[in-house]
Amino acid sequence: MGSALVLAFRRVAIQRDVLIEPTHIHVDEDHRRVSQAESRELTFADALWVNCTLCDCALEGADLSGSTFVRCSFTNVDLYWCHATCTSFVECTFTNCDLRGSLNDTLLLRCAFDGCETGTNNLGGKTEWTNIQEIDCKKSNCILPIIIADVETER
Repeated sequence: MGSALVLAFRRVAIQRDVLIEPTHIHVDEDHRRVSQAESRELTFADALWVNCTLCDCALEGADLSGSTFVRCSFTNVDLYWCHATCTSFVECTFTNCDLRGSLNDTLLLRCAFDGCETGTNNLGGKTEWTNIQEIDCKKSNCILPIIIADVETER
C-alpha cells in the first residue's frame, strides 16, 4: 500500500508542475489535543497524509508547504499564520478551523468547510489566498478568501 500512496502523491505533485518526494507518509493517524510545541515534532512539510484525523490541534505557524492531504479531517484546528504553499487537500473536511494562514498556490479538491474562520488577522490585515485551485468544494457558515491573481500585475 505504501508504494501506491507514493505514486498517488507523485501524480498530484506532477499535476501541480512540481515533483516532490514525500519526506514522511502518515496513514490513518489520529492526532488530538496537540499543542503548538508538540506540533513541531510532527513533520508536515513535503509529507503525504492519508485518512488522518486532526482534532483540537494548535498548528499555528506550522509549515505544511508541499504536502498532500487526502481524506483527512480537521476539527477545531488552529492553522493561523500557517504556511501551506503548494499544498494539496483532496476530499478533506474542515470544521470550526482557524484558516487565517497562507494557502497560496494550493489545491482544494472536493473539500468541505464548515464554520471556519477566514477573516482579518490580529494585526487587522485581510486573509487572502492567491492562485488557489478550488474544485467542487462545499462551504457552509464560512467564506473562503480566494483572490484571483491579476496576470498583468504579476509581470
